[in-house]
Amino acid sequence: MNARFITAIFIAFSIPANAQSGTFTEPYIGCLTKDHLSQLYRAIHSGDKRLCYSMMGKTCVIVQGYDFSILDRGLLNSKVRVYVGENTVDLVVPLEAVR
Repeated sequence: MNARFITAIFIAFSIPANAQSGTFTEPYIGCLTKDHLSQLYRAIHSGDKRLCYSMMGKTCVIVQGYDFSILDRGLLNSKVRVYVGENTVDLVVPLEAVR
């Protein structure tokens, strides 16, 4: 095979197909793990305000207004890198947050 063809194939497969970035324009919640996000949703749906308040700011935050890049897309959630000034944090957000 032609060396250029092999190089082109290698480059094409090394670039993530779902690479995307943007800014969160809605007040979505991002959490450190999928488990934290699920736990927060359960707390919201069951009306457990104390757990919701406890998790917000510790394991989950509202990401509205922050820039992000997608690291991985799942069926229900996406893992994103959120840029906060000079710092970054990897969070799990609901899939609709990055559409």
